[in-house]
Amino acid sequence: MFDSLYAQLLALPVGAAFVLPLGVSAQSARCAVESAIRQDLRKRFVIGEHVARPRQAEVLRHVRIERLADEAI
Repeated sequence: MFDSLYAQLLALPVGAAFVLPLGVSAQSARCAVESAIRQDLRKRFVIGEHVARPRQAEVLRHVRIERLADEAI
């Protein structure tokens, strides 16, 4: 999962976001983001939470990674 996520992050357009499947931890997402940033120091991402409510009284929490505008160097 990590290698695939890393490759997808490198190709993610500015303003787009991934909502990761259940079971993917924020720590795994952070590792993939750090690797993508090491590849290109201008890339910026933010990790957050996406809350889905598929049924009443049911809450699913997913990790969300959004690509921000590149940092000017």
